[in-house]
Amino acid sequence: MKNESITLRKQPILKFLFNENNFEIVNNADKNDNGIYSYELLDSVELKKERTNWLISFLSMVVEVFTSSGLGDFYKEKNKLEIRHKKKHLRIILSESDLTQAELITRKLKIELK
Repeated sequence: MKNESITLRKQPILKFLFNENNFEIVNNADKNDNGIYSYELLDSVELKKERTNWLISFLSMVVEVFTSSGLGDFYKEKNKLEIRHKKKHLRIILSESDLTQAELITRKLKIELK
């Protein structure tokens, strides 16, 4: 994999740059994700798609019944890309991002897992 760039979102920018020995993340929505990460230290990669968290949704409804607060609702977990690296555990929220490109990034990184 040589010098390839994949953009998941244009505003705020979320981009992955793939090089021979490492990959770089540029995430203007969360600067903590930014950095250059070695493939050798990559532990796992997982794309988690949006889903309903039934436990929190149920608890929210129970609170609603007892308090009549109007807060009871279904709780959805957002799409996110989880990258476990020996130096950092990244949870990149993929709001308004191209999920097809996120799947491509996931496949590329899984190929590099040692």
